[in-house]
Formats: sequence, structure tokens, C-alpha cells
Amino acid sequence: MKKTLLVYLLISTTSILSFGQIDFRLNLDDLYYKKAALNIEMGYDKKSVELGSRILYGPWDPYGAIPRLGFVTSLRGNKYTSPKKTLDGFHVSGTIDHFRQVIKFDEYKNINNRFGLSALAGYKYRVRDSKLSLQFEGGVGFWVTDKTRFTNGLNPLDEIVIDDLNLNIDLGLFKNLRKFRTPVNFTINYAIGSLD
Repeated sequence: MKKTLLVYLLISTTSILSFGQIDFRLNLDDLYYKKAALNIEMGYDKKSVELGSRILYGPWDPYGAIPRLGFVTSLRGNKYTSPKKTLDGFHVSGTIDHFRQVIKFDEYKNINNRFGLSALAGYKYRVRDSKLSLQFEGGVGFWVTDKTRFTNGLNPLDEIVIDDLNLNIDLGLFKNLRKFRTPVNFTINYAIGSLD
């Protein structure tokens, strides 16, 4: 069974690479927010599969005092409704995302892991029938799981200590709102392979 699956994946990947289109995507808004992002989209005949990776390397706070390092990996399927070439024009997408980041405070680390789903719609504009294209998309998403742990065993989000007085704070609404997200992407794409 494992050998059959491996052979099938190898043949499928070879078919896509030989006859399909491969786009490399660079997300411009991620560069502004100090996130290195690169996606690879492979597809043919209005459908594609996309693998993405983002590295989060900027500070966590607006003052630059609290460092963070993290990554986001994503798998998505794209459906183009009426492309002029293979992978362009209006599209709808579904994604599966995994997010992990480590934020270093003075006395402890915050380690956050999330697993989420999203739906997006957008448009990929091919620049003058070249291999270069611009893409804008937006959507809605939901973090299915959101696990945070702290290396000192405490959870500052649930408990604030002021002069040895513990104040318990109900953050139920905040935690529920944090589950939702609205992804917006503006990317530059470069195609490798056939555009027909």
C-alpha cells in the first residue's frame, strides 16, 4: 500500500511538473511586516495545489523590545473559474494552515501553536501575457486549535499580578474573537513551465 501511494504521488508530481504551470509567489505585505514568505503553486486546467511557508522574524511588540520567531505552513487548493491561461483570473481557494511562534519575554517564553482553515477569493492578473502576474485575495478563516504554553508554568493572559495581589480576568470573549481571522494577500507571481 505504501509503495503504491508513493508511486502514485511520484507520477502525479511528475505529470504536474511536466505539463502544468508552476508559480512562485512572493507576498508583499509580509515583507512590510517582517515575515519572509514564499509559496509554490502547481496546477493545470483551472485547478492547482499550493504549498506555502512564512517565517516570522520581526519583533512581537511595536517598540521592538520583545523578540519572536515563528513560522506558518499552508496547503491550499485553488479553482480558477475562467482563466485566459492555465492559472490566472478569478479564483476561490480553501486552505489548511499551521502556525507556531515563540515570543521571548524577560522571564519566560510564550509558545503558541495553531491549526486553522480558511476560504479565500481573489484575482490573478497576468502582466501583458508574460510569466509575471499580480494577485490580490481576501477571505475569512478560523483557528480550529489554539494552544499556548509558557515556560515558567504561568499564564499571564489569565492572571495579572500587581504587588503580590492576583487579579483573575475573564478573557472568554477575547479568546473567542482571537479564533477568527481575515487573511488578505497581495502577491507577485512568476510562472515556470507552460502557460497554455
